[in-house]
Amino acid sequence: MADSTFNFESRLRGLEVIESSPFITAAGLLANRKINLEKVPRLDPQLAAEIAGILAIRLSVYKPDLIIPVPAGANRWGSEVSLHLKTKTARLRWRDKQHGRLTFASATDRGNALQAERIAIIDDVFTTGSSIKKVIGHAELTDKVVAAGVIWNRSPFLTEPDLPLVSVIDSFVPLKEDG
Repeated sequence: MADSTFNFESRLRGLEVIESSPFITAAGLLANRKINLEKVPRLDPQLAAEIAGILAIRLSVYKPDLIIPVPAGANRWGSEVSLHLKTKTARLRWRDKQHGRLTFASATDRGNALQAERIAIIDDVFTTGSSIKKVIGHAELTDKVVAAGVIWNRSPFLTEPDLPLVSVIDSFVPLKEDG
């Protein structure tokens, strides 16, 4: 669903969230066009709150009772969405990112995940879905994840991670910029 009413993409581009620098995606792809949403809450807190609110509304139909952000870039977004939904969050951290091994950040986070019945995964940017799939693959979460939410779906392919995927922005941004 496009964000034409709120024009989030234009506002984010105005904050220069699309950066040109070499990096490797979570799927191991070489790229030089990164969408960096980590700086949005600092640069424009109102915009960040609006985006998190819209993502929360879109996820609310799945009735999650726990939000788990993909480790690293999505932690702040996960916290914001959980505030809107009035749910708990559980954080994960990479024990071995290369092999997709995750662990809970604390015993409380693990306890929240074990008590949850309906979990929504939050990621900042969807490119291939590999980070979301790694979180879903965590042994203690697999059967509880009901949906995934992302701020920006940059993928030209509609490769959903075997569950509903909702986004605030659906706009292709190539991984590489020539020149």
